[in-house]
Amino acid sequence: MNDIVVGVDLEQRIRERDRLVELLTAATIAIEEAHQLGYTLATKDVGYGTLRLERMVRQVDRDMWLQSLDDTGLSNLMSSAIKKNVRKLLFKDVPEFTADNIVASYRDFGARIDSIENQGLLDFFQSMSWCHSTNSPVKISRKVIVRGCFHKLCGTNALSMERDTVDLLNDLERVVLRLLDTSVRAAGLTLGNTVYQHFMATNEAYEDNNYRIQGFMVGTMHIFFKRPEFVDMLNAKIARISGAVLVDEKHRKYTGL
Repeated sequence: MNDIVVGVDLEQRIRERDRLVELLTAATIAIEEAHQLGYTLATKDVGYGTLRLERMVRQVDRDMWLQSLDDTGLSNLMSSAIKKNVRKLLFKDVPEFTADNIVASYRDFGARIDSIENQGLLDFFQSMSWCHSTNSPVKISRKVIVRGCFHKLCGTNALSMERDTVDLLNDLERVVLRLLDTSVRAAGLTLGNTVYQHFMATNEAYEDNNYRIQGFMVGTMHIFFKRPEFVDMLNAKIARISGAVLVDEKHRKYTGL
């Protein structure tokens, strides 16, 4: 099974999961015995019986799935919108973390990797450069303005970045890395947290070899692409996968997160 996802010992993870379930089952039995002896505080504090055990086991399975996606780097291939949907699905109906389910899920992921990547680019454009009246992407320019990215810390002139802004910048980094044919799983995504930490330390604009990112008290974020080829590649890729003729940026209604 480990040949499905290189670099992570999923079989060890399954053993850990099974051991946790054993411990939780034993603890539940002990609590039931304490309850039968009249120790009602145990029931009040920890929960009661089979239903509580099922909830705890589902939580273990949910955590195992999410951790495995992070450790294998597969979560780096998903846009923030896709990851939120995955978490929502896992909270609604989490499959048991077993060898058969892992192999089936990861093979299905591999078969759909191109569509996942394309959807990630569409999600990125919907956040950054989208005409909502026509529900179609707008040609991105070297400077993009996004609303609702910062808020002013109470009693100060300091800016704090919204959590969704971190996700948006990671989406940007993911898209650019893929356009450059760089392995996102190997490289990891650091732009969002790097910019977040920068603005925690200073209100000055963030700048690196690829971007200049500035925050404003009104909450907007200005992203300037230093490398024009990034812009050309982004527009060409979104036009190809969406089948749309990209209109000029003057038709864009600046988006908010």
